[in-house]
Amino acid sequence: MPTEPIFSKLLLTALLPCYSTVKNDIIILVAMLSVENIFYTSNQDSQQGMLKRRKRVMHKESDHLTFVRVYKAYKKVHKEHSRLEAKKFCHEIGVNEKSIVKAG
Repeated sequence: MPTEPIFSKLLLTALLPCYSTVKNDIIILVAMLSVENIFYTSNQDSQQGMLKRRKRVMHKESDHLTFVRVYKAYKKVHKEHSRLEAKKFCHEIGVNEKSIVKAG
């Protein structure tokens, strides 16, 4: 998949031995930043309601870490349960499943 130059540099840097413990997270982050519209709010939900449900995957220090956390949570639900459960998980927290699948 083609990437922005800054993302390419980040991916190459992640291959250095000193980044071996975070290499996978860097790859996930670049993939998530390379797709559009990760989060959405439906017309049926209030902004507050959606934020309350998202709280379980949000990282208080960084939106980038939230992207990594959402991706990992999706993959975990998909692996331990089913694609249908993963789709339900995305709907509950207002995440575009197609974007996560594309990032994966």
